[in-house]
Amino acid sequence: MFKPLHQRGLFLMKLNPETMEDQLPEAYQEVLNQEKIPQPAEVDMDLVLKVYDMVPRHTWPAVLEAAVANIVDELPMETMFRMCELYLIDYYLQNPMEIIPDMFRIKGEESTLYILDSLQLDKIPVPKEKREAEEQQRTDNSPCSIDPD
Repeated sequence: MFKPLHQRGLFLMKLNPETMEDQLPEAYQEVLNQEKIPQPAEVDMDLVLKVYDMVPRHTWPAVLEAAVANIVDELPMETMFRMCELYLIDYYLQNPMEIIPDMFRIKGEESTLYILDSLQLDKIPVPKEKREAEEQQRTDNSPCSIDPD
């Protein structure tokens, strides 16, 4: 069914070339710009639309799985690691309570504690705004007073 399309160098992509910048986070754009990954402008969008029309709706999970596996096979290892880092950073920013249990499971308790200790967290300066707020809170311990005037 897709042999003639495959021979034309089909590269499946859901990005709209005119709005690509709006669709990708800035960090992903940097990765794409650094590597020799085909950009949307190099894709025959008419051919992409024909393929979309040919794929039965209920088969998209299989198409997605095969497409991702094949795209990953072609990515340089450095790009894969960088994209994985970006994904994990984004995930853990949204789920901060998951990172330590995941580190314990993946690296082990001793290694995790060693990594955290090596960061010397007590020597990282507190951001200026937070420090000022804490200082303000420490100096303003007086009870509220109402001016009788």
